[in-house]
Amino acid sequence: MKLAIVAAAGRSGRRITEEALRRGHEVTAFVPSVDEYRGAVPEGITVREKTILDLTREDLAPFDAVIDCFGVWREEEGDLHTETLLHLAGCLSGTGVHLLVVGGAGGLFTDGTHTRYFHETPGFPADTRAVSAAQARSYEALTHTDLAAYTYLAPNGLYLPDAPRTGKYVLAGEEIVPNPGAVPPLHFVSYADLAVAMVDLAEAGERGRRRLSVYHDEAADAEATDRTKVSGEHPGAPGGAETTGGEVSQR
Repeated sequence: MKLAIVAAAGRSGRRITEEALRRGHEVTAFVPSVDEYRGAVPEGITVREKTILDLTREDLAPFDAVIDCFGVWREEEGDLHTETLLHLAGCLSGTGVHLLVVGGAGGLFTDGTHTRYFHETPGFPADTRAVSAAQARSYEALTHTDLAAYTYLAPNGLYLPDAPRTGKYVLAGEEIVPNPGAVPPLHFVSYADLAVAMVDLAEAGERGRRRLSVYHDEAADAEATDRTKVSGEHPGAPGGAETTGGEVSQR
């Protein structure tokens, strides 16, 4: 596949770029500054220096999928989430190119009534509430475009930069899935496993307008532990971390 990774210099963008490369895809990374990115560029990718708002239809139409990893943290820049996402939607409208977006957990709903965002709950971290609200607004704006094929993927719960790649994850919907046995009672996903899920979704090529969420498959961990007790298999034996794609459950 020909994949474009937009805002590839960030932590999510780097992980998704690495995941796409390990599977042999043809990857182009769009970054605002090649000089700043150059030291961490994996071999085998094309790097182009362009901000999102400078991208054109001609830049993006040749790709099978475009993965948007844009994110800002300063409250005064929050509206850039909407501005950049709508710009990409405009560039891709009518092209048939699949747009995939890295979203945030705070923009998911607390339950099936879809009346309250997770970032509006009392225990949500105050320092990320503004950016989560901005991401929620950007997704809402995306739903009002005529873009035929987009997938918006958010971590369902905690998003952990340093947790390992396991290749085992659960795809869920637009609501936070409680995890009563954890403190706080949330699921988690590593940056690496969200990257696995994102590239899996790009490869699947399913066309539509949808928002999904992803979290680590703890049930698979428990099953692996049970197998280890019975068979003596070492839990670190070659398996999920070396698979081509992910092992996915849908709930």
